[in-house]
Amino acid sequence: MDIDKILEEQIRYYRARATEYDTWFLRQGRFDFGNEWNRQWFSDVEELRRQLKRFQPAGKVLEFAGGTGWWTEELARYADHVTTVDSSPEVLEINRQRNSTPHVRHLEAVSVRVDTGWPLRCSLLQLLALSRSAAKARLVLGSREGLPA
Repeated sequence: MDIDKILEEQIRYYRARATEYDTWFLRQGRFDFGNEWNRQWFSDVEELRRQLKRFQPAGKVLEFAGGTGWWTEELARYADHVTTVDSSPEVLEINRQRNSTPHVRHLEAVSVRVDTGWPLRCSLLQLLALSRSAAKARLVLGSREGLPA
């Protein structure tokens, strides 16, 4: 398995889908799976927002795979500074339009070596662990696989 080829394929996939991220997140069009599924989806998103509010990440926050900025926007409510990193210039532009405040910085990078000069106290995975269950996190992230139930 060639990790570079897998990474290149993943980057191409997400760059090609940049314009439909928000439609996916909002469950519109072909991503509308019906009232029950949508109700559960938005309930799970709100649960994660509540957990984020409870956690209130302060100071400097580093967000990987920031995408179109839905969670960048949430993080920026609490943090003094958010640096969001994504490999797709297309999604970063959407993120930049959504989050054009001076305390949000956007970086395009495929691979990141983290040397922030400040302590990294929490990762998104740790934040997800604060949610009620891995199943909820799995739904919010849009995956039906990969996280234990």
